Amino acid sequence: MKINWTTIGLTFAGGALGTLFRIGADYGINQLVGTSLGELLGLLVVNTLGAGVIGWLNGDPRMTSNGRRAFWGVGFAGGFTTMSGIALFLLLSAGFDPIAIAIAVGMFGLGFVAYWASHTLTSRLTGNFQAVSHDVEEISE
Repeated sequence: MKINWTTIGLTFAGGALGTLFRIGADYGINQLVGTSLGELLGLLVVNTLGAGVIGWLNGDPRMTSNGRRAFWGVGFAGGFTTMSGIALFLLLSAGFDPIAIAIAVGMFGLGFVAYWASHTLTSRLTGNFQAVSHDVEEISE
């Protein structure tokens, strides 16, 4: 992905939208189930859904343009998911509590499953059975 002002603007706009969706999801879940369980459940939901969105983006050939990847993949999905939230959850749960670690590993596992399922479904629906390919710029010294 080429970095220019357009890409930066799209990434920022997508990140702002993703953050608003995450805040809305957290608020809604906290209202439904209460604050203590809601925070953990909100973290699980946004990261699992975010991994599914990234899987869909990588499986859909219509999403290969730099602008769409910047807005949806880097911006929206990056603003919506919160891996730092998992780190904070581990830190606040009395150090390295085995239950907290199991929950965090479970969250990552669900994220991988969501990514795989979404990517597989999107690939089948669009007929895109090619390996995911992204332009990689090599830095030569």
